[in-house]
Amino acid sequence: MNVFARQLVNDLNNLPERLFLAFDDFHVITNREIIDLFSTILKYPIPNLHLILITRTDPPLPLTKLRAQNKMKDVRSSHLRMTEEETRKFIQFHIPTDNITPLVKILNDYLEGWITGLRLAVFHLPFQNEKTEDFETVLAKTNLPEEYFLKEILNNINAKKLKFLLKTSILQKFNSQLADHLLTESNDDFNSSAIIDELVKKNLFIINLDNEGQWYRYHHLFQSLLQKELAKRIPKETIIELHKRASQWYESVLSLEDAFFYAAQINDYDRISELVEKHMHTTLNENKWYVLEQWLKKIPDSYIYQKPALIIVRMWVLQHKNEIWAIPDLLEKLKELHSSTSWDNEIELQKQFFVGIILFWSAKIKQSLAMFDNVRKNLSPDKSGARSLATIYYANASQMNGTGREVFMEIEKNLYDNRNNTYFQTILNGALVYMKLLEGDLFAAERISRQTLEHGQSENDIFGTVWGKYFLGYIAFQQGKYELSEKYFSYVLDNIYIINMVGSVDGYSGMMLSQLALNKTKDFENTLEQFVSFVKERNNPVFSTIAYAVRARLALLNNDIETASRLIKIANMDFDSGTMLFHIEVPRITLCRILLAQNNSESTDEAMGILNELLTLAEKTRNIPQLINIQTLLTLGYKQKDYTKKAIESLTNALTIAEPGNWIQPFTETGTEIRDLLARINSNDKPKKFVSVLLNKMSNVHKPSKKLPIPDVKAQNAYHLDPLSNRELDVIQLLAKRFSNKEIAGELHISESTVKRHTITIYQKLGVNKRRDAVLKAREIDII
Repeated sequence: MNVFARQLVNDLNNLPERLFLAFDDFHVITNREIIDLFSTILKYPIPNLHLILITRTDPPLPLTKLRAQNKMKDVRSSHLRMTEEETRKFIQFHIPTDNITPLVKILNDYLEGWITGLRLAVFHLPFQNEKTEDFETVLAKTNLPEEYFLKEILNNINAKKLKFLLKTSILQKFNSQLADHLLTESNDDFNSSAIIDELVKKNLFIINLDNEGQWYRYHHLFQSLLQKELAKRIPKETIIELHKRASQWYESVLSLEDAFFYAAQINDYDRISELVEKHMHTTLNENKWYVLEQWLKKIPDSYIYQKPALIIVRMWVLQHKNEIWAIPDLLEKLKELHSSTSWDNEIELQKQFFVGIILFWSAKIKQSLAMFDNVRKNLSPDKSGARSLATIYYANASQMNGTGREVFMEIEKNLYDNRNNTYFQTILNGALVYMKLLEGDLFAAERISRQTLEHGQSENDIFGTVWGKYFLGYIAFQQGKYELSEKYFSYVLDNIYIINMVGSVDGYSGMMLSQLALNKTKDFENTLEQFVSFVKERNNPVFSTIAYAVRARLALLNNDIETASRLIKIANMDFDSGTMLFHIEVPRITLCRILLAQNNSESTDEAMGILNELLTLAEKTRNIPQLINIQTLLTLGYKQKDYTKKAIESLTNALTIAEPGNWIQPFTETGTEIRDLLARINSNDKPKKFVSVLLNKMSNVHKPSKKLPIPDVKAQNAYHLDPLSNRELDVIQLLAKRFSNKEIAGELHISESTVKRHTITIYQKLGVNKRRDAVLKAREIDII
């Protein structure tokens, strides 16, 4: 062989022209003499010879030396992976179709740039005769890639490596430690690290996911075949056990979303429940309530309602989504469970928190205050997310109860004690801002809001940053600084999915009102379109009520009383809780603005009745922002009824509490209706300077340069007349038969709270707020 090798090298050196010599599937050569022959040829590279080796693994040749001499070029699998543009050109050349863009995307995603798979698809599948929407169906039916994998790979691999491939195919990604954990139940002595290294060397459709070579995944077509083969060759019980082991490993390294994923893959509700119960507060502490929501979606309601901890988790999610209206039903479920199920003190404390929430929004401040105080003091320190929310409710209730000063000082101390907990600090700062806003002290609220913003920015905490800018936008808006409020609200809207509770829709409201005041017509129209889309997407009746109300208010500011009146009638006031706090948009307040704008005896009397009820509540809760709005509107009502003395008295009260915080907006929005009364107020009754500021602001208020297109009810069919789902159609049919919620639940085998949610959605889609109106509307448009 040595003599033959030397003679061959001499002959090759005498070649008169270049020779390209290619060897495919070089990895199947195992004969040592043949390998040595190639080593001899490559020892002194021949000028006119270009040797091309196509192989799955690096051959045992002097590759390092050749690379160092720049006598060799590598073309690796990553180089062979086609880009989307290369895929496009390939398909354009081989398939005569007018619109190849959908096919390019489908094939690029499906094959991940695998050229052999692309050739198999193009030459063997009937894409030329298929419609665009059928491309994915054609691919789903084909088994060409599977035939290739079986013939080229699986039929030529030893049993031990095959078992590794099959069992790790359940994993979305893997490293050697995870693979070892997955395979420890086997009697075989697996060395996962060595197997992975060999698979990488053989280029067996394994893709490296990091620079350190720790994490890998399979090409998804190869993984799909492996999973099918796994199901054929291994019992279902074993596959279930593999998923359980994967879930356990991920939990052990605190990768909770992955731990949940593998439990959900096999619908292991016990395991999912265990994960949720053990780690719910870790998730809440990081303000990742939306993760809990996703976990709960994988568990049937019937299972959730058997587990006190899962009911508690659902209430936490509802609280963050501002779906407070759904909490009482869950508290009732807990009550039903209590006779047969026991739970620890931590569950009991969290239940008390939600009872306190219902009391708070029912204006039972003292009772709720005791609940929140007990929860924040006794819930274990590791539950900082839950304790922080109990604290912010406690702060609000304390302010409304008249004991805010002591609590404010206590929270300031807690801020220092919890300076290493970013989320907790944001919530505590928020609690202080809430207290100062309820007190009407916009200047103190601004100072704390800037601290919140600076802390969020320094800690790279987007949640704290967004809330800080929302607060500053709110304050600027109330002080009539519309350029500034627009700037802050713009940031809030850019991060709209970060801010929770009513902050999102209130941010939209503030932005639209600011743009309207600045006469920015085009910007206003864009924001309004985004707002309608956002509220529709969230499908929250509280948000929908605010959306209808603020659109009615915008229409009113645009002097379109007819549209404003139609819109406000759709707003379901059962979901208006804004009068308890200080939000920019409060639907009942807007209702009163519109009634007063109608300026007839009946409407004025109705508005005055509502305003006096709200006045009682605002006085009881020491809510300065609402008192300013209410007293200002009462002024207008008294004026319409020719009660001039009462009008001046009411306006004076509003000015007295508004002046320290420089509350401008409530007065300027009322417009010229109260300007003459302001001028008549004696300077001894109120500082003349503040009245002068208000009069000056009123004379400079921007009026729209043209009538702005505030969408009314009839023009917004796409918003509130979406098609009903099949389940909603079932519910509306039973509503038409006058079934109660309990009877509907029994008929459809769902919970009463689910019936209530469907009913609310039906109301939204049909643009009504009563059962009878829903049925009438459904009949009108031929749904029933």
